[in-house]
Amino acid sequence: MLLAAIIFAGYTMLVKLKSPAMRMKTFALCTFSLGLLFLAPFYALECWIYHPVVFNPSLMLALLYVGIFSSVVAFLAWNKAITLIGPSRTALIYYLIPVFSGIAAWLLLGEAITLVHIFSMLLIIFGVIITNRTELGIAERRSRKKNELY
Repeated sequence: MLLAAIIFAGYTMLVKLKSPAMRMKTFALCTFSLGLLFLAPFYALECWIYHPVVFNPSLMLALLYVGIFSSVVAFLAWNKAITLIGPSRTALIYYLIPVFSGIAAWLLLGEAITLVHIFSMLLIIFGVIITNRTELGIAERRSRKKNELY
């Protein structure tokens, strides 16, 4: 899991180097194709060792949901955020996933939101706000320093 986190961090930093001429959908197609190429042997090995998955309608709906929303839409939104606000500020959005997951569980599944959930969400939100303010303050100080040098 640590290796996956390191690779994801590296990927997030490298997306900023993507040529602006390359469309985001083209980039996504290339990334997904490489993912398919690297994961196909592991899928084949799993099918050989274990019983193959039986595809029924409910499984297909779940796979479509995960494939469309959790993969394609999230991937495109993540990459667009990196190009708009940069990798370090985009990484801060990652911390908001538990907040959005809790709200989605409440809306879609009827899960109860308790005081612990509210406290946790507020803690996360204030942490992101403080980090953004600190980061903006550092950027402003660097800009002022740079202008003073010239």
